[in-house]
This record gives sequence, structure tokens and C-alpha cells, in this order.
Amino acid sequence: MIKHDPFEDLIFRDGPLDEGEEEMLALHLMTCDQCRQLQAGWMAAREQMKTAVIHQPAEGFSRRWSSSLAERRVKAQKKQIKKFLQFLIGFNLFSLLGLVLTVLIGTTPLDLLSYVLRTGMVVFMYGKQVQNLLMITLHSVPLVLPVVLWVLLSTGFCLTVFAWGGTMYRYVIKGAPTK
Repeated sequence: MIKHDPFEDLIFRDGPLDEGEEEMLALHLMTCDQCRQLQAGWMAAREQMKTAVIHQPAEGFSRRWSSSLAERRVKAQKKQIKKFLQFLIGFNLFSLLGLVLTVLIGTTPLDLLSYVLRTGMVVFMYGKQVQNLLMITLHSVPLVLPVVLWVLLSTGFCLTVFAWGGTMYRYVIKGAPTK
């Protein structure tokens, strides 16, 4: 059985062949119809590529393409953001479902109820301890300090929320800035 790979490489080679390669290819082409058809087809294809007419785009094509490019990029970017958010939401829901199923399958209803009540009581007791600690702390400081601290914290929180909202409005509604 004749291997055609070296002869196909010679047929498709761009540069000239040396004498030994030309002779070897010519001998093979005399006996192999498949390679002879391949060479004839390749020569015809090369001739068509050389003589092919290069068509010019319609008038204003480049301008229309460039002007619509920014719009298409914005649409693609919004679509990508939506897909990413859908992926995150789906992943979180899937994780939550897995967690719920793990808890429900791994425990009996009585154990689950006992755990929920015990955890609730622990959280309540820690909350009471934190409340007592805060009350002692608040009674030991002057009245002005908690008010100033509350104003600073609420102002910082509001500024953070406004900055986040502005950023979301800019990138989701208006789209990311293009260069």
C-alpha cells in the first residue's frame, strides 16, 4: 500500500521542488490516479485564486460598518452582562437547593427542628449579651458621641449606596464607555 502523505505534501508545496522531489513526484503521478486528480484540482484552484476578481465593497460600507460597530459592541456587552447575572443567579439557586436537600436528606425532621430551636436560642442569647454590652457602653459615653457616630455611619452608608446605584445605572442602563 502506497503512502500518499509525502506526495500530497509535494503537491501542495508553495515553493519550487528540487530535482529529486520533482522526479519522485512525476514517477508517483504516473501510477497514482488519486494523486494525479489531486494535483489537477489543486492547479485549477490556484489558477482560480490568481485570476479571481476582487470585488470592492458598496459605497459607504466602511462608514456604515464603523458607525454600527459601537452599537453592536454595546448590545453584545449588555447581553454578556445579562448572561453572567443569569449564571450567578442560577448557580446560587442551585447551590441553595443542594444545601436544602443535603440538610433535609441528612437529618430527621425532629433533629432539624431541634437544631433550629437550639440555634435560635444561641443567637438570641448572644444578641442579649451584645445588647447588654452596647447598653453599658452607651451609658458610659457622653450623649453626643453615639449621635455623631450614627450620623457618620448612616452618611457613609448612604454615599456607598448612591455610588453603587450610579455605577449600576451607568454600566447596565447606559452601557460601558467605548474607547
